[in-house]
Amino acid sequence: DRFLRYREAALLLVDHARSLGFTHVELLPITEHAAYGSWGYQPTAFFAPTARYGTPQDFMYLVDYLHRHGIGVILDWVPACFGSDAHGLCRFDGTPLFELAAPLQPIAPEGTALPFDLGRPEVQSFLLSSALFWLDYYHLDGLRVGGLAEILARVPEGGLSASPGAFRQDLAVGFLQRLTDTVRREYPGVVTIGEETSAEWK
Repeated sequence: DRFLRYREAALLLVDHARSLGFTHVELLPITEHAAYGSWGYQPTAFFAPTARYGTPQDFMYLVDYLHRHGIGVILDWVPACFGSDAHGLCRFDGTPLFELAAPLQPIAPEGTALPFDLGRPEVQSFLLSSALFWLDYYHLDGLRVGGLAEILARVPEGGLSASPGAFRQDLAVGFLQRLTDTVRREYPGVVTIGEETSAEWK
């Protein structure tokens, strides 16, 4: 009747992965999130592992324990959207700072997630810093970049001043290329994997 802790999960994951012959495990998003029903896909903090399962040091232990037993760790990292919770990024300074000023439509059907405004260089920098933080601080072996279809479909031309009918995918593609190039340069051997879900969003 409780969540497993990071340290408890480490022991079970190693036994399970080795019994099946897996070389890697992929974790659902563990960035802190308010709505547990989102499975972490509506994050509120992009530099913090969720406290539901323990401390940052406990998460370090999980990754290190898997590594010591020859198992790599891939994190599902979500740069497409963030939760609209008041204590998160939404209207961070009272204005749409991270999100689009007039989103084309909510990311989640219930309207609880907001898309990032990739037309702002500071937003791209924030997301890139988050990705590199997880690789640097926790020594992860890969990032599964979630929501590619969302990123590519919801970048309006002109960023904050966008009209609802105009798109410019080169902003999104440029961000994804920058992410991949930076990861390859700074962390050779780390993989980036794109989630392909376009069929879900037609």
